[in-house]
Amino acid sequence: VNKFLFLQKDKLGNNIEVKRRTLLVINEILNGNMENIPAVFSFKKEIFPSWALEAVEAYKAMRIKNRIAESTLFMDNSSLLRFCNFLNSIGITSFTKVTRQNIKEFNIQDKHSTVEGKAAYNNRIKGFLEFLYEEKIIKQDLAISIPVMSCVRIKPPTILTEEEEAKLNNYIDTTTSLRDRALLKIASQTGMRSIDIVTLTFDSIDWENKTFRIIQKKTNVEIILPFSNGVGNALYEYITKERPKKES
Repeated sequence: VNKFLFLQKDKLGNNIEVKRRTLLVINEILNGNMENIPAVFSFKKEIFPSWALEAVEAYKAMRIKNRIAESTLFMDNSSLLRFCNFLNSIGITSFTKVTRQNIKEFNIQDKHSTVEGKAAYNNRIKGFLEFLYEEKIIKQDLAISIPVMSCVRIKPPTILTEEEEAKLNNYIDTTTSLRDRALLKIASQTGMRSIDIVTLTFDSIDWENKTFRIIQKKTNVEIILPFSNGVGNALYEYITKERPKKES
């Protein structure tokens, strides 16, 4: 719940505490507690050990400077919290005292429900250890001690069934909302993420070459996506006939 609300904080604003309590109450009910729901849900925020703070903050600053997405920075923070608090629990009070055996012990006790989750955390801790070595905070390249978690799996792509595609196309053809039509055509024909669609600007659209040029919110990587005449026509129709007249 706390992670979800953190990622939604810009949208929720002052309502974040109300939303948090609502979600936690629902969780109590789902777990069978119908009568003894707490009046207050305390928030126990994990903190970094004081000895680790300077290096962690320097690493975070570097990541922010590299325009890493906020969701990725949140994952960084979560991964390093686990790692640093484990080190603290076994009596480590400086990164210079960390050994390869400590890293092995951390990996043995750090449980995840999926291989992908374990790999994601290990990758972030590995990046942090590489930073410590490059900045000469530690003398050994401990990053090589992080085990590689193989999470390659063959997964069938998620696609619409013929019935679902027919329903979608029927809605696109019959809706009176030019915005909905443009949004759905862009999403279904380009595969663009919803966050990238709703933040499109006029500068993102190359009408002559029929392409979108965007910097993806999730990855901060620039991509160019071609669009069909149908997408271009739907978008142009929305802009000229339904979009509010704004200079923005």
